[in-house]
Amino acid sequence: MIRTLALLLPAIIPSWRFFDIIAPSPRIEVALLRSAQDADLSWREFMPTPDNLSLRDQLMRLIWNPKRNAKLYLVSCTESVLADGSPIRLNHLLEAIRSAYQHEETLSHFQMRLILLSRTSIGIEREEVFRSSATPLRPERL
Repeated sequence: MIRTLALLLPAIIPSWRFFDIIAPSPRIEVALLRSAQDADLSWREFMPTPDNLSLRDQLMRLIWNPKRNAKLYLVSCTESVLADGSPIRLNHLLEAIRSAYQHEETLSHFQMRLILLSRTSIGIEREEVFRSSATPLRPERL
């Protein structure tokens, strides 16, 4: 019985060791383009977190939050791209952006950039670590 309890204890009481180091926080930003040669790059955060949530929404998010789970998956993909240049994870990021904006009729391409946010002694520092080329929003037709 004590052996069983000892095995269950780590599942009941979580370890907080994964907070030992605080690494830079990745962000995904998108620029939506009218053509592949469009030079007007106005960047926006992809899947931004809402500024305000009602108490009801906060409670519901504790139980059901598929958008947050999707965003966490994309952060994991971002970390893989930055760590080892994983082309599969980069493709997952591009496909997620494509599916979010594919119904924008006036737009034809997008660019993605990955930003690292770091806390420094003078504030938050933003560093661009990756930028994609112009990518079509809709699959090319043969």
